Amino acid sequence: AKSMQVYQAESGSSQDHLNATQKEYRQGQYIYQNKQNQLEDYQKSAGFINGVTQDMLTNKVKDKKMVFIEPGNKSEQENWLDKLISEILGLNKKEYADLLTTEIEYLLNLIIPELEKETIIIEIEAPVVISGDIHGQLQDLIRFFNQIGPPPHKKYLFQGDYVDRNNNDVEVITLLFAFKLRYPGYIHMLRGNHECRLINQIYGFKESCKRTFDKEGLKIWKKFCTAFQ
Repeated sequence: AKSMQVYQAESGSSQDHLNATQKEYRQGQYIYQNKQNQLEDYQKSAGFINGVTQDMLTNKVKDKKMVFIEPGNKSEQENWLDKLISEILGLNKKEYADLLTTEIEYLLNLIIPELEKETIIIEIEAPVVISGDIHGQLQDLIRFFNQIGPPPHKKYLFQGDYVDRNNNDVEVITLLFAFKLRYPGYIHMLRGNHECRLINQIYGFKESCKRTFDKEGLKIWKKFCTAFQ
């Protein structure tokens, strides 16, 4: 009987301890939730979006130099192209350019009318440097420019297949389009079989666009394909 009383006393003590622990846990949860609500209220009042303030987003756009350029302002356009070219040429191996959807849309809106003006047969005066398939090999292209000289120091004819098979195909085609706009007489581009949506949706370019531009990736890929056509 005595041992039974001891057991009951110990059991009661354990239950009291468990109840106290559960109460403390619930109080802790309440305090934590309270703090979270206060933090969320503060973030909303401060203009936070997913932990980033609208000012930070605005400054990021400003840091990207030029996204919106006044139509017909050739000087601003050239400055923006120079900065875009420098950003891509400065990339190290396994790095990706921090490209904004708005600036690529702007680039493509500029390049499409220029490509439409060109005839099927391109006449180029020698001397000219001829380059074959690049297939997204950005570092090889940069090394090529470093050894021979970039436009406008040299005149180039690229024979197509700029995209697919490597991870930097978005950077490669962006760089060449930027060079062509900046120095139109020094960059000539032919269309390869990979500049076709039926091919590059299989061999990697479509996925590169989706990785680079996230939710806007499919739209940007289609816009690039329009430029290729």
